[in-house]
Amino acid sequence: MVKHVVAFVMALALPALAAAQTPEPGARIQVVTTNNNELFTGTLVLLDTESLVMTTDRPGVNRTVSSSAIKYLAVGHHRSRGKTSLIGALVGLVAGMAVGYGSGDDPPGLFSFTAGEKAVITSIFTVPAGALTGLLIGPSKERWTPVTLSARTAIAPIATRHSVGISGSVRW
Repeated sequence: MVKHVVAFVMALALPALAAAQTPEPGARIQVVTTNNNELFTGTLVLLDTESLVMTTDRPGVNRTVSSSAIKYLAVGHHRSRGKTSLIGALVGLVAGMAVGYGSGDDPPGLFSFTAGEKAVITSIFTVPAGALTGLLIGPSKERWTPVTLSARTAIAPIATRHSVGISGSVRW
């Protein structure tokens, strides 16, 4: 009985894992076709078992590629300006704290600060400077993650009154 339950749970989990690899409409994609190794970059409109429809980077140009003609498919990722700005602010915070603490306590006098106070004061200036630097540097170059087309394999659980099983198909 335990084996059947484990098999059923695995059968339910496998399609979810396969679906996680499938790009969603609106994703930036790169496609290389088997036809002269043509490379197309653009936005995914539709992906099903038969074909892929995308808008290319050239305005108003749509491209339909049959699934059997797809040699390589990748999804593009890059950091947003918000992330690079946040990273810059964190670098500014660390730098401000290091400079403030590193300079030590001031000798007693009219304007004397402890190392902790100097760290806070210095960070007031370095955090916005770091955030602005991160914003100006901007996002990194687009990185491409290869995707295997999960539409070529299908796994589904089968449950009857007396048994549990897995049904699968593989398409080339």
